[in-house]
Amino acid sequence: MDIEIERHRRGPRPCLGFEAKRLGHGYTIGGNRGYLGDEGLAAFLSGYYPTTHGEAGMLGYVQEKTSEEWSAKLAKELSRNTIKHRIAEGGELQAFLAGSAMPAYRSAHTDADGKRLLVIHVLLAFAA
Repeated sequence: MDIEIERHRRGPRPCLGFEAKRLGHGYTIGGNRGYLGDEGLAAFLSGYYPTTHGEAGMLGYVQEKTSEEWSAKLAKELSRNTIKHRIAEGGELQAFLAGSAMPAYRSAHTDADGKRLLVIHVLLAFAA
């Protein structure tokens, strides 16, 4: 996991983990090493990366094209392979934070234990 945010107060310390992947320069949405692959979203879905409260984050570093083009590819792949990506009922990719300078999306999945997993996708523009 690339980034982990932990609550620092008395009592339970829930964590929110983020996996970061490049988008562009040979890096893709699919494939084993891609955004949705074994080292990406699938690591959360399989339980390889643990979650404490049914939430996880994915960061996409957009190095070629635009965030909008990558979000369209992401939506297409998730809708085309709902079983593979364990899309929960009503969990298709949806945009939120409309009008924000940082495009964000959410999708809902079912993890390896059959629990619902909400995934926040943030696509950061890193192209020159």
